[in-house]
Amino acid sequence: MLDLNWIEIVGYISSTIVILSLLMSSLIKFRWLNLLGATTTLIYGILLKAYPIVGVNIIIIFIDIYFLIRFYTADEYFKLLKINRDDIYLQYFLGYYKNQIIEYFPDFDFENFEKDEDRVIFSVLRNLVTAGIFICRKNSDELICDIEFVVAEYRDFKVGRYFYSYSRDFFEILGYKEYKTLVHSENRRLYLLKIGFEERVDDSGNKFYTKKVVS
Repeated sequence: MLDLNWIEIVGYISSTIVILSLLMSSLIKFRWLNLLGATTTLIYGILLKAYPIVGVNIIIIFIDIYFLIRFYTADEYFKLLKINRDDIYLQYFLGYYKNQIIEYFPDFDFENFEKDEDRVIFSVLRNLVTAGIFICRKNSDELICDIEFVVAEYRDFKVGRYFYSYSRDFFEILGYKEYKTLVHSENRRLYLLKIGFEERVDDSGNKFYTKKVVS
């Protein structure tokens, strides 16, 4: 009876992981969770000696591994574009993703940002698809990023690394020496630290995050 209870627990865990994987908007997160779910379901099938379940999940595991390898090894095309504050496509993009942007950047002023002459806006294309929008401000040689919004399907650090690391020659030519940003969530704080930002504290005790354009 005790063994049966443990088998049931494994089954519930595997089912829960598979369900969670289907809720992921990011393809990479979906593949990793689906791989974990298939692995635990495989164990469940072995414990039950249910060989059809074992066979199906072995196939799923190989499929997930194939797509993960292809994802991490594929050559992708990235392009950084500077766009105007009154760009029509920018207005459509911000309108469509407004609720998500507010969730991550609640203090951003959607109504008046176009009037700020120091505002600079960049779009990152990934395989010719708009993967992210960066809305920043110029402050001498600092580029202060108020919004860094990446479309859910592309939230795998590649867009951020491209903007803050691989585009440094572009920003150095424009005269920038440092990136600077604030944090509104723990997830964003961990993300910034992972791509090379450092935590600093200003004279008023407020935390901000900074990264040199050229190390």
